Amino acid sequence: AGLADEIARIGPAEILVPEGSGQRGTELPRAAFDSAGAGRLLAARLGVATLEGFGAFPRAGLAAAGGLLRHLELTA
Repeated sequence: AGLADEIARIGPAEILVPEGSGQRGTELPRAAFDSAGAGRLLAARLGVATLEGFGAFPRAGLAAAGGLLRHLELTA
């Protein structure tokens, strides 16, 4: 199954996408999906100096977390 099939199966209420990606969804600045910046932002939100105590995070996971945190900042 492709990505479109998986999205249809899950039926999310909202999808966050980088500006100019050509994808349908709520656009956020591309910088919101920067994995290095997201790692720093997530550590700050958790009140820790680094994320090392939480295990290894793949870059894609950090990028997704960054987009989500940015969206929360804008909408909360």
